[in-house]
Amino acid sequence: MSNLRDRLREDTGEYPPSWRPEAGDVVSGELLRYSTAPSIYGEQKVCVIDDEEIGPVTVWLNSTVLLDEFKRLRPKVGEIVGIRCHGKHKDKGYWRFRVDVDRGENPAEPDWDKIEAPDAAQVRADRTERTASPALRLDDDDDDGDPFERQR
Repeated sequence: MSNLRDRLREDTGEYPPSWRPEAGDVVSGELLRYSTAPSIYGEQKVCVIDDEEIGPVTVWLNSTVLLDEFKRLRPKVGEIVGIRCHGKHKDKGYWRFRVDVDRGENPAEPDWDKIEAPDAAQVRADRTERTASPALRLDDDDDDGDPFERQR
């Protein structure tokens, strides 16, 4: 972990260079701080990571996927954070990222005793309901008529 006094002495008052990832790029290092920074869209959330190879970089948390990963993992200042850019989704156009946090010797693990598998029958029913064509769904309470009447 960096020494706070040394970091403050070296601070120029400017943000470190922005990380501008392309597909396959990785930034990995100590999370130094969170902040906001001005942009053409107004104030945006950023974090500064002291990358192990290139030094401090500003990571803009303005991608929905990246921000969702940070919200899910909640990295803390001082932890080692790694981000890999998987590029833009080929059909939908959004940027894809994977974030991982090295939490030291005690990584967060699930309480396996509290995790239960979903009911298989309910999963199949939910899947059928989501994927069946509306024209092919049968109304259970309509016993009088032809269930395929809507298709004609």
